[in-house]
Amino acid sequence: VGKKQIIFFVGVHTNKRALGSQIGRIGSEGRKQSFFCATYFKDDCIVGCASGELYRFRDHVCTEIIQAHGVREPVLTLYYNQTEGTMLSGGNDSLVKTWDYTLLEVGDTIDMTEDVGQGVSTSLDGAVISLQQWDSKILVGTKGCDIYEIQLPPNPSQHHSIQRIMSGHSSGEIWGLAMHPTKEEFCTCGDDRTLRLWSIRSHEQLATKVLPGISRSVAYNNLGDAICIGLVDGTIALIDAKTTTLRVYSTWKHSDRIITDLKFSLDGQFLAAASADSNIYLYKSDDKKAFKRQAVCKGHSGP
Repeated sequence: VGKKQIIFFVGVHTNKRALGSQIGRIGSEGRKQSFFCATYFKDDCIVGCASGELYRFRDHVCTEIIQAHGVREPVLTLYYNQTEGTMLSGGNDSLVKTWDYTLLEVGDTIDMTEDVGQGVSTSLDGAVISLQQWDSKILVGTKGCDIYEIQLPPNPSQHHSIQRIMSGHSSGEIWGLAMHPTKEEFCTCGDDRTLRLWSIRSHEQLATKVLPGISRSVAYNNLGDAICIGLVDGTIALIDAKTTTLRVYSTWKHSDRIITDLKFSLDGQFLAAASADSNIYLYKSDDKKAFKRQAVCKGHSGP
């Protein structure tokens, strides 16, 4: 499947070295669009569409169309559970749905933006891009680079539970990395506009902070209780590293260019910020919380 085209390959179980192909016939009721995923459901092929619809193909001919997810909310992934005889679908609307062979929805619809339990943070982008099921457990991969495990209840009257088992940066590149001065922890930042704290020992994410812009540099102070982060628009922010919410308690801006590097002095009293405007900005603090500009070092000829 792809953009405006569905191709069925034939001759897989023959001795021929080349496979034959047939173009899927959509018919007058369907329309050519972007097709994101496909799976065989017994003898039929089910295709997920950009329109949020499911197309059923039998012998490369579309025989049925249903609106499975929201209008213009693409169906991004399909999974056929051969054991249960059902099919899972996940879409850009962050929903996970279960279907029987007649494409009738069965069971509960799972919303990855609302159904997560207390203490489990939602994904920054809940669009469902991958699904897998084993017995009563469903693994869900989101566009926000999170993997969740859904435990289905034995009794239909009970509610399912969701646990996040993995998370990471979701787009672009990672630019900033800093080690905690005393703990087995480090933090990272980059293009996805997030600051993330990690545990070296348990190999898991400890906290996430959504930033107002793309960042390029990060540093801990000497005690490890504050994180300084530099953004691409020249903003510098101080973040309380002791809180799980990573509260921002101070921001300032003296450059319109990228803050490429940050360094604290050994006593935490001074902060140096390197900018793409070829300057190094020096800041001083008497209480190690509020920093004031003391000097600007000039002399570099490039960023």
